Amino acid sequence: MRALARSADNVDAGLDKAADKLVALAHEGDRWAIDHIAERLDGKVPQGIIGGDEGEPAIQIIQRQIVRADPKPTDG
Repeated sequence: MRALARSADNVDAGLDKAADKLVALAHEGDRWAIDHIAERLDGKVPQGIIGGDEGEPAIQIIQRQIVRADPKPTDG
């Protein structure tokens, strides 16, 4: 945050300056800049999930579970 503030009049102006530079690099064909902008706009490409060692099977199921604790009993 301090570096951004130092690079311009304030943090927001510093972010704008950095974003302008990133876009300029992308327009020049810098692959890193293009990829970075695409990841920010579209999200990162999901990575494959594989086993830990060679020969281990890939993970078959990923389960997301939300658990809610019971509310505390009230006195009375």
